[in-house]
Amino acid sequence: MSTVCLALIVSVSGLAILPELLHPSTFFDKNPRAGLVVWVTIGTMGWLSAITFFLAVGLGTSGGSLLSTLVEFIRHFGDGHPLRGLGVSEVVGLSVAFDITALLVGGVIVATFKIWKLRHQQRTVLDLVASNETVEGNVTVLDHVQPLAYFLPGDGGRVVLSTGALEVLTANEVGAVIFHEHGHRHGRHGALLVPLQALSPFVSFLPLARHAP
Repeated sequence: MSTVCLALIVSVSGLAILPELLHPSTFFDKNPRAGLVVWVTIGTMGWLSAITFFLAVGLGTSGGSLLSTLVEFIRHFGDGHPLRGLGVSEVVGLSVAFDITALLVGGVIVATFKIWKLRHQQRTVLDLVASNETVEGNVTVLDHVQPLAYFLPGDGGRVVLSTGALEVLTANEVGAVIFHEHGHRHGRHGALLVPLQALSPFVSFLPLARHAP
C-alpha cells in the first residue's frame, strides 16, 4: 500500500502539480540548463511513477514486495500463464501500466520518424527556394521581406535567415543571431524536443505537456 501511495503522489506531482507551480517562475529564463534538468527530471519521475502506480495495483496485492511479485509475474509469463493468481483489478492495473509504457515508447519512435521525415522535406524545399546570397556561418538565405531566423535540426542542422532580416539588422546583429541559432545546434535542442512533441498530442490536458516545451 505504501508503494501505491508513494507512486501516486509522485506521479500527480510530476505530471500536474509541479509544472503549474514552476511555470510562472522566471528563474528558468535566466538558468536554462538548470530548467532543462528540472523539467526532464519532473517528466521522467512523473511517468515512471504513473507506471509504477499501476504495476503496484496489478502486482502489489499479493503480500510480498513489488519487486518479488514482478519477478513472479515474469516467471508465470515465461510459463505461458501470465495472469495466474490475478484478479480483475490486478489485470486492469497491469494493462494500464503496459498501455502507458507502449504509449511512451511507441509514441516517441513514431514521432521521431515523422519529425525526421518532415525535416527532410523542409531541407528539400529550402534547397529549391534558397537565395543565391551568401552569408558566413553556413547559413541558408531565403528571399522574403519578413525578418525571420530559425534553426532546422537534422543532418548537421541548418541556420536559415531571410533577406528581410539581413536588411534590418546590422552586421554585428546578424552575427549575434547566427551565433544564437548555432547554439540550438550545439545544445541539440531539436532532439530534446522530440519526446515532448511525440507525447503532447496524447496528453495535452496535462500541465507538463503544456508548459515544458
